[in-house]
Amino acid sequence: MLYTWAMLAQKNPSLRRSLVVNGLIPSLLILLLGTLLFVQVLRVKDEASLVTHTLAVQRSANHVLSLMAGTESSLRGFLITGDHAFLDTHRSLNRRIEEQLESLERRVGDNPSQVGVIRSIETMWPAWKQNADREVRAWEAGERQFTAYIQGPQGAPLMNQLQDRLETFNETERALLEVRQSALWRLTRLSGFIGAFGLLLAIGFFVFFSARQLRILDRFYRGNIQALELQKAQLTDLTTSLEDAKATLEVRVAERTSELETANAALARLAGLDGLTGIPNRRNFDEFFQRAWRQAMRDTSPLSCIMIDIDHFKAYNDTYGHHAGDDCLIRVAKALEASSVRPGDLVARYGGEEFVVVLPDTDASGAQRVAERMRQEIEGLALPHAGSSVGQFVTLSLGVATLDAPGIRPEDLLQAADQALYEAKRSGRNQVGQARALSAKLD
Repeated sequence: MLYTWAMLAQKNPSLRRSLVVNGLIPSLLILLLGTLLFVQVLRVKDEASLVTHTLAVQRSANHVLSLMAGTESSLRGFLITGDHAFLDTHRSLNRRIEEQLESLERRVGDNPSQVGVIRSIETMWPAWKQNADREVRAWEAGERQFTAYIQGPQGAPLMNQLQDRLETFNETERALLEVRQSALWRLTRLSGFIGAFGLLLAIGFFVFFSARQLRILDRFYRGNIQALELQKAQLTDLTTSLEDAKATLEVRVAERTSELETANAALARLAGLDGLTGIPNRRNFDEFFQRAWRQAMRDTSPLSCIMIDIDHFKAYNDTYGHHAGDDCLIRVAKALEASSVRPGDLVARYGGEEFVVVLPDTDASGAQRVAERMRQEIEGLALPHAGSSVGQFVTLSLGVATLDAPGIRPEDLLQAADQALYEAKRSGRNQVGQARALSAKLD
């Protein structure tokens, strides 16, 4: 699009001048107004931060006031009732008051007058707290009168002075907050006005100069109609040449399609294999198992399934490392595949260290023999496994299940084999678990 406009502008000086003016003036205007708006936004942000800070100071001061009222009430409660729960509350509130006063002093650090108020409160606070501690000690010594606390200059009157100073501090912060909120409102309103004015002005410039450009373009395109007619004739000749090229291209596309179909067929075969072990993967197993189950249903023939798990494989990985674990999976997979002697059987990687074997037209005893042969084959590999509780070599636990009658779901057979595998593990591993024969009575 930009390239097309540039070419048109090069051929038409009037359009070029219009483009320059239309691009330069609004751009400078937007840059100026954008700068002003950015400055205003920064000022609004700073003022908003001040408002937030003042609100936080107010909330903190109000919190200290409530804590002071609470600690005084808790002390009175202890002196009246002797309940140490009041005393614990009193002391806890004292610590929180000191923390809040320190926080307040840090927050108003840029205001010398307010810092002075907080520091005067911090100076008076220990006197009141010492007086309160004396009253507590006197009460514990058996003197149950606290008139001195109420009337003495270091007791309730001192607390009133502390609270009055905090109230004065709060009033100052409230007045400051009103000033800052008013300033924030003025800045926000001014920023909105600048933004709206700049937008309307920029739109006005663009509308005016765009209309002018459209008139120039209309004249320019009318002058090129004859040139376009000539190009049309040339395009007709070119179309004839393209038809010839199209025929040649179709022949080449047909050849390439045939090559792609061959490549896709090879890719489909590879997609059915596990990337690590090279034996059929879970997807291949699912498709094969569904076909075998439907065949067993049609022929009312037995169908057996063996679920296999490498014993303590996680401990193997932890002991020898994941690279050695991958080598172990590859050797186990190859050995299992070699143990399945019939072409119609399938050995697949089910996931992680689990494998599954599908044995069409195989009854329970035959499946048991195949499973035992596989177990012995892996044990005969003598792969060291120092992390196993079964023995010093890699071993398998296997679960066998057989479908002897039609009328059940394929997942029931897998579930039965998995349950048999679980029983083999629970019984000590390195053995074959045999599930009961499945029939249409299975839920």
